[in-house]
Amino acid sequence: SDPIRGFKKIRYLIVCFFNLYTLDYLIKSIGSKKKAKLLANLIIYGFTVSTIYAYVSFYFKYDFIKNVAEDIGKRVTGITGIMNYGYETPIVAFFCLAVGFYFRKKEKTGLGLLNTLGVVFSGVRGGILSLIGGLPFLVYYHFKKYFKAFVILCLVCGLSVTIVLVAKGINPVMISGQRPDSPLSTLVRLKLHQVGFTALKDSPVYGHGLLNRKDQYPVNVRYKDQDIDYGGLQICESTYLQVIVDMGLVGIILYLTFLFYWVKELIQRKDVVTYLLVPSVFGFLLSSLVHTMFISGTTTAVLISYLYNFSVVGENGIKRLAE
Repeated sequence: SDPIRGFKKIRYLIVCFFNLYTLDYLIKSIGSKKKAKLLANLIIYGFTVSTIYAYVSFYFKYDFIKNVAEDIGKRVTGITGIMNYGYETPIVAFFCLAVGFYFRKKEKTGLGLLNTLGVVFSGVRGGILSLIGGLPFLVYYHFKKYFKAFVILCLVCGLSVTIVLVAKGINPVMISGQRPDSPLSTLVRLKLHQVGFTALKDSPVYGHGLLNRKDQYPVNVRYKDQDIDYGGLQICESTYLQVIVDMGLVGIILYLTFLFYWVKELIQRKDVVTYLLVPSVFGFLLSSLVHTMFISGTTTAVLISYLYNFSVVGENGIKRLAE
C-alpha cells in the first residue's frame, strides 16, 4: 500500500548485486590480497567476538551493551541478537573449521569450534539444522575414514532420542533448543507457512513483492486458550517459501536454478574449493527451511556472496589467501 516503502526494498537486491563484483575484485586482484584477507578476518573475528560476548552475557544473565537483564538467560544470543545463529554464524563456523582442517591451522579450527558451540547453546532451529546439514560433509571431506562410523553414530543417537521423546509423549516438532516459549514459537512458524501457501495461491507467478506486508493474510495463533494476533503476513520463516510467496514461480525457479548449478559445480570440481565450501553451503540450504535470510538484512547474502566468490577465484585464489 506504500509504494515509497516498497521501492526502498530494492536495496536488498542492489547490495547483493554489487557485493559480487566488490568481493570478486578484492580476491582476484593480485595487489588486493591483503585487503581480501583483511575482509575475511574481519568477518571471522567479528562473529567470534559476538559469540564470546554471548557467553559472557549468558554467564552473567545480563546484556551489558543494551544495559538490560538477559531476557532468557538460558541460551546465548550474541551482540546482534539471536537470529545470527540461525544463518550467519554456522556459515562462518563451518568455513573456519574447513580452513583449519585443510590447511592445518589450529587458530582457525579453534575459532570454528568456538562459534559452533555458540550455535549449539543458542538453541536456534536454523542453527541446529545448519549443523546437521553441514557436519556430515565436513566429516566426509576432512575425515573420510571415520565417515561410516559417524553416520552410524548419528543414526543411533537420532533413533534413541526419537524413541525417548515418543515414549514421554513429547512431539519432536514442538521442541526448539532451550526456549521456554518453544511450543508457541513453533506454532507461529507453522501458521506462517500455512498462511504463506494461501497467499501463494492468489499470486503464484510473480508473487506479492519482496517483504511487502500482506495485511489481507492475517496470522493468528491460538495458544493456551488465548488468541494471539501477529498482524499481516510478512516474514514466512523459510527462505524458499519467502522467495516463492514474494517473487512467485519466476523468482523461485531462478533462485533454485542458481543453487542447483552452484552446488553441482562445487561437488564435481573436487578440489580445495569443494573441501572448504560444501559444509557451509549445505548448512545454509538446510537452515533455509526454517529461517529466511531476508529477515537479517543483507548479512547472510553478503556471506553467501563471499563464498560464491571463492568458487569463482578457484583453487589458486583460495591458496593465496590461506598463505
